[in-house]
Amino acid sequence: MGLSLHFQLLGSLLAWANGFALGAGVCSLIITELHLIMKNAVTYALLATTLAFTGCTTYVGVDNPDNSGSMFSNITGTLTTKYKAEPEVVFNAVKRAVDQQSDIMKRMGETQHNSEGQLFDTTVFARAIGDLEVKINISKFQDDKTKESYTIVVVKYGAFGNCEQSQQLVSKISANLRR
Repeated sequence: MGLSLHFQLLGSLLAWANGFALGAGVCSLIITELHLIMKNAVTYALLATTLAFTGCTTYVGVDNPDNSGSMFSNITGTLTTKYKAEPEVVFNAVKRAVDQQSDIMKRMGETQHNSEGQLFDTTVFARAIGDLEVKINISKFQDDKTKESYTIVVVKYGAFGNCEQSQQLVSKISANLRR
């Protein structure tokens, strides 16, 4: 159906051009240009999609002895890092890190998402200056291949995320985890 619509468009364009007494050369040029646009439209759409999704995740350095390279997603505005410590220990370090910054943020509470028998999953909520919501999600992850367990920490600072502030918060969390 799409191809027949394409030919109908070309046919009506050709009739329109002939109605204005344009030569066959001009009609041929118009048809050639439309053909090139249609031929490359899929290529340009794929290129734009690829660029949009590959430029959205950035590897950033954080002060974390267990994982110095973390990811900041520009789409979700979150900084993700992992620790080898137990989730309860990381949870306490997160609470201490937020409470130590009482001049710029205040801890509002926490919510546990896990039910009985599931892995640890908790979110700590805080408010920063300017009424920015800060969410720190702490969840346990186990690698099926190596059977190692990690604690994943995801920080979202504000509605759209703030990489620099998230890095500073991860640094404070790591400082409270020092063994």
